[in-house]
Amino acid sequence: MARRDDKPPAEHSHGKCGKRWNGLTTCHCGGCCRTFTTLTAFDKHRQGLHTKKRYCADPESVGLVLTSREYECWGNPTSEDHPWGRE
Repeated sequence: MARRDDKPPAEHSHGKCGKRWNGLTTCHCGGCCRTFTTLTAFDKHRQGLHTKKRYCADPESVGLVLTSREYECWGNPTSEDHPWGRE
């Protein structure tokens, strides 16, 4: 579906760390203050069972890579090949 205007998506920020990001599918972790291209990438960095203590794993240790966004954002290695452009 095409956008109706040329305006970029709304910018978001996190009050705890002050980091800012854009994107409709972008996720920011309130625990480790890292930003991820999608919920799938975010979920990949969360470790442990939901019934036990969950924790944030280092993104590189679970196979995520830094993307080419203007801000630090982690994603799957194939995220630049997303069918709708940048994830």
